[in-house]
Amino acid sequence: MFSSLWIAQLPWKAILQRLPGIWLMAMFPFAILGPIYMPVPFAIYYWALHLLFLYNNSRSAYGVYVGYHGAREHSTTDWLLKYMETSGAVNGDDSRFDLPYDRVMHVIIIPNYKEDMDTLCETLDILASHSRAITQYKVCLAMEESEADADKKATILLDMYADSFYEICHTIHPMKLPGEMRGKSSNVAWASY
Repeated sequence: MFSSLWIAQLPWKAILQRLPGIWLMAMFPFAILGPIYMPVPFAIYYWALHLLFLYNNSRSAYGVYVGYHGAREHSTTDWLLKYMETSGAVNGDDSRFDLPYDRVMHVIIIPNYKEDMDTLCETLDILASHSRAITQYKVCLAMEESEADADKKATILLDMYADSFYEICHTIHPMKLPGEMRGKSSNVAWASY
């Protein structure tokens, strides 16, 4: 009983946080003394480490390849033509269809908590540079109530970008809602209501 109580009272979170550092420190003597006193385990560890690095770098290279080719393919896609082919519309404003291309509204929710004004302005500038921003972008700045002066920051941004989008608004996510975890996902969920 006494031993299990003692184990339960250990600061496990602090111990587990330090485990990677302890493991790294333990590997230092192995890296120096391993080739001399334990050549076979050292060689196995050495090759396993190199195979792991090769695998990880190969995955990264493949991800860059896929991302690059996907970006190239999508940046040259004529999205109006693709929409018309998919929907069967003859032109972009064909009223025979439920949702003509020119009436598609893109709702963009930008969650932020203590973001620099420069970062938010850069994001909004890029969005405002799109050809359909003024006619089809509804931007919502999802602010946090726990951030001091969030309402003031939102008002400044609304004034700056009022003429850049079809609509720009903001929401203030309240603190301490029951059953909710704080974070960007709850902020976005609140803004989407």
